[in-house]
Amino acid sequence: MSEEIINEFDLIIEHLIGSGFPVEEALKLMVNMSEEKRLKILASLEEEDSDRMRDRHQERGGHAARTNYKNPPKPNLAFKGEVKKSDGMSALEKVKADLQAKYGKNAIISGKKKSK
Repeated sequence: MSEEIINEFDLIIEHLIGSGFPVEEALKLMVNMSEEKRLKILASLEEEDSDRMRDRHQERGGHAARTNYKNPPKPNLAFKGEVKKSDGMSALEKVKADLQAKYGKNAIISGKKKSK
């Protein structure tokens, strides 16, 4: 769905809830609402009211905002806290060893500067 359709949906829902409808009833009305009625409601909302409602909606975190703050958010299931143990060599040491194996001992120039 496009962002414009989602914003229209949110604006109309906010308008219905602000008019005193419970959330469930407002959602039922939205499902059964004709295109003509939807356009009539959108036309009745002035730009200032529309901006105010969008701001308030964004302050609440958008349409799918978390409302129950008593419980912490669910943990990320992709990361299970398992960390691979290293084999003792750092990444730099591995790259140096590969280069020296491929091109010889003089492949890497020492970072030490010679004094004059």
